[in-house]
Amino acid sequence: MIEVLTAFFGMVLLDIVFGLYVIKASEHQMVQAGSYASAILVLNAVVTLAYIDNRWMIIPAMIGAFVGTVLAIKIDEWSKR
Repeated sequence: MIEVLTAFFGMVLLDIVFGLYVIKASEHQMVQAGSYASAILVLNAVVTLAYIDNRWMIIPAMIGAFVGTVLAIKIDEWSKR
């Protein structure tokens, strides 16, 4: 069960961080974009380790990616209000 949660929430967080990275990189904020890039690497490694032994963990990771993308867009909309 912990693998499912790691794959799901790891991808949710990864997609949110990736969205923030794209925003900061497009704004030429080097230090913040670099910090997000480092977080992307770590989160990607954690998620990969979650499904490397059990390929069924790709399914919760895929769902987490969808949820993370939706949340990243919502966060961006909320921050512009």
